[in-house]
Amino acid sequence: MRSIVASLAALQPIAPFAALFVLLVVFAGGGMVVIAHEADVSDASRAREAVTRGFSAALANLDAGVEMNVATAPVAETLSDPRGTPASTYSFFPFTSPASLGYHGTVVLNPDGTAFAGTRFGRPWTGPSLTAAARMIAPVAARLPTQGAATVTTLRRDERGEVQAIAVANAAPTGRDIARASEPVRRLAIVAPVVRQIVPRILPSLGVEEFRTLPPGIAMDARASDDANAVTIAVDNGSPIVFSWRPREPGRAAIARWGPIHAALLLAALVMLAVAARGSLAATRALKLLAHNDSLTGLANRFAFHNELDRRLARGEPLVIGMIDLNGFKAVNDEHGHLVGDDLLVAVGVELTHAAGPDDFVARLGGDEFALISPSSVAANLLAAAFTERLAQPLIVGPRRLQIGAAIGLSAAQPGMAASALMGLADAQLYENKHVLCPWRRNSEPNDRRQTASPGSH
Repeated sequence: MRSIVASLAALQPIAPFAALFVLLVVFAGGGMVVIAHEADVSDASRAREAVTRGFSAALANLDAGVEMNVATAPVAETLSDPRGTPASTYSFFPFTSPASLGYHGTVVLNPDGTAFAGTRFGRPWTGPSLTAAARMIAPVAARLPTQGAATVTTLRRDERGEVQAIAVANAAPTGRDIARASEPVRRLAIVAPVVRQIVPRILPSLGVEEFRTLPPGIAMDARASDDANAVTIAVDNGSPIVFSWRPREPGRAAIARWGPIHAALLLAALVMLAVAARGSLAATRALKLLAHNDSLTGLANRFAFHNELDRRLARGEPLVIGMIDLNGFKAVNDEHGHLVGDDLLVAVGVELTHAAGPDDFVARLGGDEFALISPSSVAANLLAAAFTERLAQPLIVGPRRLQIGAAIGLSAAQPGMAASALMGLADAQLYENKHVLCPWRRNSEPNDRRQTASPGSH
């Protein structure tokens, strides 16, 4: 008993330091838990925004695609000609680009909603399946006026229960058809299966793990439980479609990785209090860096890009944004492997940083997609010209000389314009530069000119 009392008495001088030590342990541990929780919440919110934004962009792409097609003179003239036949209609389909616009089926409807003609995967589409597709599309087409330029985009379940994205547009009369402007017109519809076609296209940019579409029964349960890791999207004629994913929980992962080391330093001795405090601060900075920077290239990430864009728009600053997509990157990955592909992305990030001016903001959004914010059209065009000129030359990646290219879509902010609208315009310009105009030109040029039309394309 006396030995115990003596031991406690010996410890009395360091009791204040021990109490401070305990408080530091409690506050440091609690701080890490709170920071990790906030990082997890922020990542979950980012994931929901990315899924919703990616899906909305895909539907907007379909809407832009059908609008572009009916505005093309051969398409408009063919659809507006009452003497046209299904065979003559097939002649305008080379002007469409299903692969780049993200759809697999094209259906021409008569004014009464019946099928007139169609293609699927670039080939003529006939028979009962075309008739079934027309029945699915007809209620959507009925929302359009009987004549005049108009479009509508929505989701519907087909007869098998699969969700289809549908964009329908009137064929506006042109030229000799102006006199018949008051007559009902044919409609052009493009169709894309959401799960089999749209989801694989947007998945690389979402930054989520184990992404899946829930079956209708489970989907209703997920919607009722208000799952933080799920997004519900309404469907016109049936149960909604629910996308779900596994949360990455970067905060919890950081605790599992750094927690034991941090605890060991704190428990080593009272003299290590300063070291422990410094370690906690380093962990905080690491989590903040993880939330705002791309771990591969060191550029700002998608979250930081949207924050910067919202900040500049809120201040009313003049700005131009650019959406950048690499050409030929998939071929590098396929031929040399993902490690070389990662090194190539790092090299591209370096070139983009070198091309940027002091007031430019550059970021990697994910995959081979990059973005920029410039204070003016002049600055944006200078950056874009310098960057594309550099990528037109081979990049030295280790022992390899890799040839790729880049397509850029620019959009200038207008007063009162929302960030989503600004990005949508830039995306539309990007897709026009990368996928829409180039396929049409290649199809219309002689074979000897096609070889030099787009040296950096996929």
